[in-house]
Amino acid sequence: MKKDVRIMLVDDQEIVRNGLRRMLEEAEDIEVIGDYASAEEAFCQLKALSPDIVIMDTSMPGMNGIEATHALKRNGLHYDGDVIVLADSEDYRTDALQAGAASYLLKDVTHMELAQVIRKVYGDNKTITGHNQIAEEAVELFVPPSANASQLMRFMNQLEEGLNGNDSNKCGSITRTIGTLEWGTVVTILVRPSVLVNLVERLTNMPEVDRVEEESPEKDIFSSFPRKSRVSLRSGIRPSKRLRICLETSHESRRELVGMLNRVGNEQKATGTVLRKSFTFHLN
Repeated sequence: MKKDVRIMLVDDQEIVRNGLRRMLEEAEDIEVIGDYASAEEAFCQLKALSPDIVIMDTSMPGMNGIEATHALKRNGLHYDGDVIVLADSEDYRTDALQAGAASYLLKDVTHMELAQVIRKVYGDNKTITGHNQIAEEAVELFVPPSANASQLMRFMNQLEEGLNGNDSNKCGSITRTIGTLEWGTVVTILVRPSVLVNLVERLTNMPEVDRVEEESPEKDIFSSFPRKSRVSLRSGIRPSKRLRICLETSHESRRELVGMLNRVGNEQKATGTVLRKSFTFHLN
């Protein structure tokens, strides 16, 4: 089977390169055509292999990832593909994007998140054969802790059942769900730009939803989340839009929520549970 997106990996740690290769091999439309321990080695093979995307580490012996990205995109190497920079922290995000990187991800990114970003970067200029893939926008749905577990589950079921379509009208996917009973739930979705036009209206019309409020993606609403959740939320895909989903809450569910939170607080104090699941959803 012909692969659609050709990837070159550049990282001085062999274990990282092997891990990334295994992650990406799970995607049927992505092929790793080469991996190298330095930017200099990668440059020697760039013309022959002609990768669509180079995934680059920031810290390497010799030329570092930021310098290599600048050389590829700004300094005469005439590379027509894109660069995704992988890093251990947020420290070099601005430098990487200014150097010409198409995306900047932290290394704890999941295989699904990485694959989605690769498809988005590639799809900004091309349509992926067989997947009808176009550029997608990341949207973050934040459900504050105003609902009990059963109500939240009903909302998630409604999201699946109400927005599902078939392969012919597929236009988005849920890539990550992270949440705690005490701090709320964050759902990251990728949707086509055309979907954003009526996304708020569709969400508002769901039975469990009271209202939908747009917030700035730059606002830090996760400072009170457990550290493990904050790291996951601040890595990977960067949302272009954030929507606060306020669910309908009855007096009974409020009492149930307060009682449940009190029990959790007594039992777990400041701890939280990170929940991850991935599934596809569609909009008609």
